[in-house]
Amino acid sequence: AWRVIHQGLSLNNNNFDLQYNLAFLHELLNDGERALKIYKDLIKRSHDEETISEIEIKIEELEKILASE
Repeated sequence: AWRVIHQGLSLNNNNFDLQYNLAFLHELLNDGERALKIYKDLIKRSHDEETISEIEIKIEELEKILASE
């Protein structure tokens, strides 16, 4: 998955879905700081209320996790 996402981003670094998947991968790999940075960037770029809500939840969860470390 990592390789495929990076290949896609090398073709289109602004692809929202690929960026979202990259943030999720960072989350899975316990790199919450990087995931949080990407999610915060994505929330600024989204115009879909449902997506914004999902990202807000992820940001809150990651901030809680990072604060407890």
